[in-house]
Amino acid sequence: MTLLAFGVGGHRYGIDVGAVAAVVPVPPLRPLDLAPGWVAGVFDFQGQLVPVVDLCRVHGGCAARRAFSTRIVVVPYRLPDGAARHLGLAVEDATDVVELDAAALQSPGVRVEATPWLGPMGADTRGELLQVVDVARLLPPDVRDLLFA
Repeated sequence: MTLLAFGVGGHRYGIDVGAVAAVVPVPPLRPLDLAPGWVAGVFDFQGQLVPVVDLCRVHGGCAARRAFSTRIVVVPYRLPDGAARHLGLAVEDATDVVELDAAALQSPGVRVEATPWLGPMGADTRGELLQVVDVARLLPPDVRDLLFA
């Protein structure tokens, strides 16, 4: 399994590269008035306004730091009606593509209801654990409806 590896709150995560449309430097984001703090704003991507979720804030920390390795990962997000819209994920340290043996991935042993998008874990070639992010399960219905009204 090939993953785009990135950091959130000092921990490593990965998204299947097949679920990534683009990885872009952080563009100027237009804030959305009175939106929750984890909504970093929107930006124009190929003529479409794309909402950006700051995964660092989602995980209870502060905003993703402004650094060279901070990126917006653009992923197609499938809506209940079958349409796909782009979603931006602000992440830190998005500098590596890693290979993990899908058969060696393991459940962390604890299921946290508040984070259904976090999947199994596996070690990269350096022995560092990465947890797989399931983009399809990332947004609860109320958040999805807020971002894609």
